[in-house]
Amino acid sequence: MREWALLQLCLMDELERYGGAHPDLAFGVMTAARRALTQLCSEGGIESATRCAHLQQLEAAGRLRDLEQALAQINELERQRALLWCEAAHDLRGNIGVVQNAALGLNKDGGLKLPAQNSL
Repeated sequence: MREWALLQLCLMDELERYGGAHPDLAFGVMTAARRALTQLCSEGGIESATRCAHLQQLEAAGRLRDLEQALAQINELERQRALLWCEAAHDLRGNIGVVQNAALGLNKDGGLKLPAQNSL
């Protein structure tokens, strides 16, 4: 946009110099030239802004895709973590059950005497 503004200023200066060097030109001709220059620069600025907005939208869409992929990866990692915790809890319950059953079996057979708990 700055480049368009600078171009417009440079062209306007040249147009004024040309008009000053050719005073025989009709007033209407210079007015039409200024109008055409203004329209050209306005349309160029609008086109530049439109393209810039389009590029920003494309960039934002790319960032959104990246974020969605990262979120999907995080969700998958969370699912795997939860599955590992479930497996660990299952294995721990199984091991505790084996120890508990062995202790009960030893206690019933008289092979292991558990100390009596004294109440205070």
